[in-house]
Amino acid sequence: MLHRYSLRVENGALEGQSFPIEGDGFTVGRKSGSSLQLADASVSGSHARLSVDDQGISVRDLGSTNGTRIGSAKILEARLEVGQRVTFGAIHCTLSQVDAEQDHDSGGMDDIVLEGDSGELTLEEPARPIPGSVPARAPQVRAEPTPALASAPAESEQHTISAENLARAKKKSPLGALLLVLLAAGSAGAWWAMSRGGDESSGGRPVPALVGNLLEDGFSFEGPNDWDALDEGEAAFGSSARAAYSGELGLSASLVAGESAVHASQWVDVRHSQQLVASARVRVSGAAQLRLGIELARGSQTQDPTPYASFGDAISQSPAFAEQTLSLAVPQGYDRARLLLAAVVEGDGGGEDDPDDAGRVSVDDASLVSSGGGEPRAVLDEYRFFETGRHLNLFKVDATLLSGMHLRQAGTRARAAIDLQLTEEANGVRLDPGGGAGLLLVWTAEPSSLDGGLATMGEGGYALQQEDFEAQGVTDLVLGKGVNLLRVALGEPSNVRGLSKAGAFHVTVELSSGAKPLIQVRFQEERTTAINLAADAEAAERTGRLGECLTLWQQLLDRYPFEDHLVQRAESQRAILLRTGFEAVRSLEGQIERASFFRLAGLYRECRNHARDIAGRYAGSEVESGAQAMVARVDEDLAALETDLDRREVQRLQSILQTLESRDAKGLVARMRSYLQEEYHVSLGSGENQ
Repeated sequence: MLHRYSLRVENGALEGQSFPIEGDGFTVGRKSGSSLQLADASVSGSHARLSVDDQGISVRDLGSTNGTRIGSAKILEARLEVGQRVTFGAIHCTLSQVDAEQDHDSGGMDDIVLEGDSGELTLEEPARPIPGSVPARAPQVRAEPTPALASAPAESEQHTISAENLARAKKKSPLGALLLVLLAAGSAGAWWAMSRGGDESSGGRPVPALVGNLLEDGFSFEGPNDWDALDEGEAAFGSSARAAYSGELGLSASLVAGESAVHASQWVDVRHSQQLVASARVRVSGAAQLRLGIELARGSQTQDPTPYASFGDAISQSPAFAEQTLSLAVPQGYDRARLLLAAVVEGDGGGEDDPDDAGRVSVDDASLVSSGGGEPRAVLDEYRFFETGRHLNLFKVDATLLSGMHLRQAGTRARAAIDLQLTEEANGVRLDPGGGAGLLLVWTAEPSSLDGGLATMGEGGYALQQEDFEAQGVTDLVLGKGVNLLRVALGEPSNVRGLSKAGAFHVTVELSSGAKPLIQVRFQEERTTAINLAADAEAAERTGRLGECLTLWQQLLDRYPFEDHLVQRAESQRAILLRTGFEAVRSLEGQIERASFFRLAGLYRECRNHARDIAGRYAGSEVESGAQAMVARVDEDLAALETDLDRREVQRLQSILQTLESRDAKGLVARMRSYLQEEYHVSLGSGENQ
């Protein structure tokens, strides 16, 4: 039996249509002239080629942008089995095998076939225009005869009745011919209804008119539009009649475990404090999830704040179209916005296709409407805090300082941010994560906030960070200087990572349990304390209490680095005092070497006294530690020298004693014996020296 193959398109503008595959020149692509032309943004001009051989079908990717996949596996060239799904960009197709030899002798209902342009009666839906392109004529579709009592036709199949079979039926009975025509008309009607998705589709609902919609062109995906598939995901959205809530078309994405798709509207102009409301009709099935998001950016300034997106809750298990909304106020510093559609099926995608790990998302009538203005969440002097969805932004006058600050669980994406619990305090705004474990606090420190750099405080003391860094036990992050000073007080020692990019720092904090970070912008009390510490340090230096002076300057740096000129003074004075102290300690090295060479116990003692004096003046500092180490060294060397000197002196005195004894100088002998015993603890007995 001879066989041939066809590809059935499962989504997009050609959804439900089947295309025969013959020879080795069957090409798939977006450009005109392709055997299967898929006018979808996710499909490349020359996307893939399918070839037929004795073993079946092989498919080869032609260097497409979004790739070709069989099931969930991305391929360059592979065999394609009957029933398998092959995906070109975001368009899914299924390979079918059709028998080419059938018995046509029975006539009647078994002779309903799909034929070409050779006199047959064809009942098929006119090709729909493809958004953003001029549609090419769809290839004629052939399907082989099916049994007379077969079940209802599959979605979107084309049905024709050959003229030969119609004539044969007329010879048998006029009623038979009429029945054939009625059957064909009924099949075409059923195909039309099913191609519209049955109960899932709009049924011809008119496209609504929305007042104030910033996405007026293409918001219902009926014609050309400026929506784009972003490169963030492995899958992509495509046009589909089954995804229509109103009009003829909507957007849909079919995903398996580990895949995501992000679609973005065109950028639109917005203004500071404008309230934006995103809305869409959404249907979600299987394991898929969808989030609506609004991305904000700045289009016209010399130093752009970092764009960021705020997303709503994940939408899942919504079998019927439902309206979903997301609102936020445009913060200061941003003047452009666009709507995002983010679909995902969680998982690693490493196994075989599993229906339980797949899903489909349909979206239509996606709008972005502007309404009344939004007010800042908090205003402290010149600082304005804007709560934008689940993100917090900080501005001063017209400068963006912190952007996109949000909380999320470790291991999740930024779009899974959780609600912020904010409290305005006298010196700033406090965030309450609710005591949950495993939370990340993430934000971007914009270049405007980094004039004085970014420093960490905590276990490692005050440390100015210049490039990418990781630090443990951090209690505070200090940004800027002077009147532009900021502090993020973490409340508990936490691990912090910082990535430097384009003059900004992207900061991620692994919050410790119980941490309630404070974004501080007022520092009057801290500045007063810093001034007092500086005065006390200078007084200690004048009275020679150099160790206390060093300690006070270090305390200012570690806990109150909020006045730039005092920080510079503290760093300068500490450097001078430490250098002077260590030089004094090192100057004793030469004297100790001299004492050792000439075996001068007195010089050793003199060096020890100098080292003790230095340790006293620099008590509590690094210099004291160095001086005390010098004292310990002198004590060790002096003890060794004195032991050796004592031994030699005893030997000399004993020699004198022997001489006195030989001369019978009893008085002097008694005195010498007493001296040796008292000074050197040498007992010689009462007789002559042995």
